[in-house]
Amino acid sequence: PQTLLEAPRDVVRNVVAGVFRGDGGVVHPHQVAVTVSNRTLSYQIALACLKLGALPVWRKAHKNHLAVEDPYTVVLSTLQAPEQVPGGELEAGAG
Repeated sequence: PQTLLEAPRDVVRNVVAGVFRGDGGVVHPHQVAVTVSNRTLSYQIALACLKLGALPVWRKAHKNHLAVEDPYTVVLSTLQAPEQVPGGELEAGAG
């Protein structure tokens, strides 16, 4: 939401990290992703990542036969500086 995008950087980082920890996962040894069925929310997650200096990939995901809404995925590379990648600790083999 707009309130989050206007919040201090540390608040944005903690919220985005929580989204990736709660609903995200490792999609490649050096990538974490979160998929949601709300286009606006996915776009806001991507914007929040940009605010943190991380460069996300935002895309429409594959819709399975059970889905009602189109899913959208936000992907972050964990090869970026760790302070720029909320949820980067999800990387395979990390703590």
